[in-house]
Amino acid sequence: LLDAIDHHPRPDAQIYKDGYTWKSYSSSEMLRRIAGLSRALADLGIEKGDRVGLFAPNCPEWHVADFAILGLGAVNVPVYFKESDERMAYILNHSGAKAVIATGPEQAERLLALRPRLSHAQQVICSAAPVDLTGDFLRYESLIASAGDAEIAAYRRRALEAATSDLATIIYTSGTTGEPKGVMLTHSNFTSNVIDGWNRQDYAQQDLALEFLPLSHVYERMMGYGYLFRGIAIAYVERMEDVAQALLEVRPTVAAAVPRFFEKIYANLMEKGHKATGLKRNLFDWSLRVAAAATPWRAYARPVSLRVKLEWLLADRLVYTKIRAGLGGRV
Repeated sequence: LLDAIDHHPRPDAQIYKDGYTWKSYSSSEMLRRIAGLSRALADLGIEKGDRVGLFAPNCPEWHVADFAILGLGAVNVPVYFKESDERMAYILNHSGAKAVIATGPEQAERLLALRPRLSHAQQVICSAAPVDLTGDFLRYESLIASAGDAEIAAYRRRALEAATSDLATIIYTSGTTGEPKGVMLTHSNFTSNVIDGWNRQDYAQQDLALEFLPLSHVYERMMGYGYLFRGIAIAYVERMEDVAQALLEVRPTVAAAVPRFFEKIYANLMEKGHKATGLKRNLFDWSLRVAAAATPWRAYARPVSLRVKLEWLLADRLVYTKIRAGLGGRV
C-alpha cells in the first residue's frame, strides 16, 4: 500500500457518494486517515496480535480501518454490515475483539445497543455516527482530525515491523452447520493471492473500480487490495440495490462480481429482448445468433469467417453498444 501511494499517487483514490454527489479522497488523504486512526488505536492500547472488529458497509473508512489495524500488527475481524445481532455478538466475543470500529448511523446504533453483550471490547469507535447519539464510544472524526506528518512517519515505521507470517485477519464463515468458523489468514495469504492472481491482468492506473460486493468477504477484499496496490481508484457502493445507478454515474472500467450478478444481468436482458415485438424482436434474436457465432473469435481468438466478423461489427453498433451503455459504457 505504501509503495503504491508513493509511486502511484492519485487525487481520487477513494470515491464515495455523499447524498446525490460523488466525492473523493486523495491517496495522501487516505494515508493521513490511516495513520491517524492507527495512532489512536495504539494510544487506546491495541497491540500486535490484538483483535479489532470492523462493522461497516463498503466505504472509504473500511480500508482506512483495515490498514490502520494491519499497520499495528493487529488482527482485523470484519463483520458483515447486515449481520444479525446474535451472530455479531458471537463473532466479536469468540474472536476476543478488544476494540470495535463501526461506520454509519445504523451500524453505530446497533453496535452500541449490543455493547453490554460484548465480553472483551474495551473501546468502540464510530464513524458517521448520529450527532445526538449517546453512549460510551469515540468518534472516528475526532480521532483522526489532527493527524499529520508525524503520525504518517510513525505509521511507516510501524508498518515495517509487520511480517508476512503475521496473522492479518479472522474471517468468519456463514456457519451453515453450527456456529460460524473463524478462518485465519496471514499477510502472506493475501499478498500472494494478489500478486499471483493479478500478474496477468493488464489493469492500469487510469482504471476505475466499482466495489459493491461486501468487503467483509474475502473475494472483494482481495480485489480491493489489488486495486489499491496498483493505484487504481475505487468507487464504493454500500448497497447492492444501488449498483445499477452507480454503474451509470461512475462509469467504472472494472468490477468484481459473482455468477449470480451476471445471471441477473443476463435475465434482465433476455426479458427486455423477449418483450420486444416486430423489427426490434427480430433484431434482438439476430444479435444473439451473431454473438453465438462470434464467440470462438471474440472469446478464444479462433478463426471465423469474414461474414461473421462483419455481422458482429453491425450487431455491436445496433445492439451491443446499448447494452454496454447500461453498464456505464467502459466496463
